[in-house]
Amino acid sequence: MIDKFPYRQDSIDEDQFYYYLGVRQATNLTTTGSTDRAVAESVIRMLADSTRLEAFGSWIDMVFGNGREIAFGFNRRKLQEIRKFLKIANKFEYIQERLERRMGSRRADMISGEELLAMTGHIEELFTLLENNLQTQLYSKVERATLRLATLQEQDKSNLSRLVIGFLAASRAGISVWPSLLFEGRSWLGFEELSSGQQNLLSVGAKVIAYATPGCLVVIDEPEVSLNVIWQQRYVELLQKSLAGATGSHVIIATHSPHMLSSVAHGLASIVTLGRKSDQIVAEVQDGVFEGWGSESVLYNVLQIPSASNYHLTRELSAVLKHIQDGGKDRDFLNGFMTKISRINYKGIEPLALVVKEVQTYMERLN
Repeated sequence: MIDKFPYRQDSIDEDQFYYYLGVRQATNLTTTGSTDRAVAESVIRMLADSTRLEAFGSWIDMVFGNGREIAFGFNRRKLQEIRKFLKIANKFEYIQERLERRMGSRRADMISGEELLAMTGHIEELFTLLENNLQTQLYSKVERATLRLATLQEQDKSNLSRLVIGFLAASRAGISVWPSLLFEGRSWLGFEELSSGQQNLLSVGAKVIAYATPGCLVVIDEPEVSLNVIWQQRYVELLQKSLAGATGSHVIIATHSPHMLSSVAHGLASIVTLGRKSDQIVAEVQDGVFEGWGSESVLYNVLQIPSASNYHLTRELSAVLKHIQDGGKDRDFLNGFMTKISRINYKGIEPLALVVKEVQTYMERLN
């Protein structure tokens, strides 16, 4: 399945119709570093909006069980890049040289002087803001810096959010100073130290909140991966809250999680199941009226995934046997049962295999 589309972006223009919010880069590898950078960028983008920050706080509450202060972390190398740039006299020429070295002279020459001047200005404004607000400390004799959101003035938060374009411009010139996202603990807890499930939740929450706009379409593939049952049950609720500022939006979720389906409030969703009939893919649409259903009910009646020990399969099997006992001739009813039972590997379950064989024999007699 393709989940990343190659819409090329050769500028730092923020006006795009498509955002890829996953973690794939040049390969199909999922790397913690790329996710950390993307989540940090998403939080920076929402800094100017207290409503969005509050919505992200709900995801943090679910992951940690309570609220946590968040901060941005900059390692020694990134601190050196910031300070080096600010000391350079001719910053315009420095960025120009970096671009030529990174992109080649031909491509670098395609960047207008006006755009280059704007890039240099954004980077300088960003690095100055960071230098004025970073708190440096020594960790095992290595200098690191943190930028605590709790200590930032509202105007500085707004400026930092606006200057995400400065981070993008710096990266384009080969100066990567994207921070890591940190969470309050005995010491600051880095995003890369979290479990895969915690990273999954915070990544989706931050990105949807940061990028969703009115009328947008959000597509999420199998979000239940690495999530425990409680997180799966609360996922849709938090997603709905995260889109409060993006009216008229729609979300498509590809999932096999009965817990997620049973947590959807009445009237908020439709469930589309795909099946194969002959050589065609058949879609069936059902209203989302499964709130509070048990997992077995959702698996059997909604996702049509039976198991030999499923209560609903046992009940339907009893109905089929009663139908045969009464001499029934409803082929559609019998075919429906045989379709479901064909999805089960019942080898080694001799009683069930014998019953299925008897049903097949009865259907052959009807034909």
